Amino acid sequence: MSQPTTAIGERAFAGRADRRLYHRYDMGLRARLRVGEAPIDGRITDLSLGGAGFAPERGDLVGAVGELALGETGPRLTCKVVSAAAGCTHLVFLLSEAEEAELAMLLVANA
Repeated sequence: MSQPTTAIGERAFAGRADRRLYHRYDMGLRARLRVGEAPIDGRITDLSLGGAGFAPERGDLVGAVGELALGETGPRLTCKVVSAAAGCTHLVFLLSEAEEAELAMLLVANA
């Protein structure tokens, strides 16, 4: 009898399980992260309905809640910095229904 290669909510990836709930899309979109008073200009390395990778790496912000503005006219999304490594700040989104709908439209338009 064969064993399943992935569990529900996981994808096999190079011998590892990827437990992300949402598919991540590679991006090169300019963005601005605002935590407190000082905005940080950077770019989105990858984007999903659940979160984003933001360069540059800012380990000093782990645990902070802020706002991520995508592009010049894109959505502004509430987020939390969850980690930072390898040149990237990892964000999880804390979205309202309206923010989630706006992000979904952006992802569909750029898929």
